Amino acid sequence: MAKTTKTQTKNLTKKQKKLNKKARHMKTLVYSKKQAKKEQKQRDKEWALAVKQLQPTCLICNSTTNLNSHHIIPREIKRTRSVVLNGATLCAKHHKWGIFSAHRNPVWFMHKLMQKQRESYEFVFNAILIIDISRSMMARDVLVTNIAPAIEGIKAAMESREIQEFLKNFKDGINIPRRISAAFAAVLFLSEKVGRGFGEKVAVIRFADEAQILPFGDSFYMDSASGKKGVLEDAAVMIVDRIGNAYGQATNMGSALIQAKQVLVEFERMSPDQPTMIVLLTDGVPTDGEAFLDSVRELSTQKNIVAYFVGLGNPDDELMSRAAALCGGEYFKPEDAGELLVWYSKRARDLTVKLKAHKE
Repeated sequence: MAKTTKTQTKNLTKKQKKLNKKARHMKTLVYSKKQAKKEQKQRDKEWALAVKQLQPTCLICNSTTNLNSHHIIPREIKRTRSVVLNGATLCAKHHKWGIFSAHRNPVWFMHKLMQKQRESYEFVFNAILIIDISRSMMARDVLVTNIAPAIEGIKAAMESREIQEFLKNFKDGINIPRRISAAFAAVLFLSEKVGRGFGEKVAVIRFADEAQILPFGDSFYMDSASGKKGVLEDAAVMIVDRIGNAYGQATNMGSALIQAKQVLVEFERMSPDQPTMIVLLTDGVPTDGEAFLDSVRELSTQKNIVAYFVGLGNPDDELMSRAAALCGGEYFKPEDAGELLVWYSKRARDLTVKLKAHKE
């Protein structure tokens, strides 16, 4: 047998290194594909849960059993696969198994879907979002979970670098500051409200030592008429900056509601008798208690106003519940960021029942 020369040995070593490198690369590709598949499966699971939370009964028959989440635009379209508004809750019969079901009769399903959407959009209302930016809102104790659908929805609607960077704060399983979660909730609400296309107006007020109505260009509100490409993104960037990146000392809720009353006067002047929803988010106790209670009492006498209160951290639950009851709304205290975002998403379009309860 011929002896192996040093050159041959060196060539064999190089060849082996190349083969080893290729093998490692293939192994990495296989792992990456498995990991991507695992992550997509988790996103699908979160999407399905969010769809059912947003619409807890079958879209067709209002059944509450054997519910499934159905993609309106097929799930093969990656851009909309994880967007919550691309989902519909259906019972097993109307999802796959019945003669009249989304899978077996898609033309019938789309007709039903459009009919239901027209019914839900018949009722329009304005909104005022009031958000606490006191120092305590910097506390990092809001758990990020079940929010992938909301993130995908915002990504699909907004491509600006600032918003994409903001969304990187929301990594599953970590705790984020309260003010960051509040900013996301406001952006999501604004996106869905303006996206309805009915000219509904949304104003945003931040408060701490003082209350400020945030500007939308030359206006104090935003509506679908101003929702041209880029305008909504600019508004979202402004909200992220002035709520997500700002803080004060006090918790002057009374001042915030006084500012809200000024907005209500303008809304009434522009759209007489059109209802308005107020949503106040806080993590504390009002430092101007008397002014807060006086404002709540005044709001409770106005038939076209419904006020909701949202608590993060350690607010005065009893006071917030009482204020919400007086104003025909409800007090909500989410367990995590996922619950907060789903709740705000729902509020962007369902005021009818609360108004009826308020009028009785």
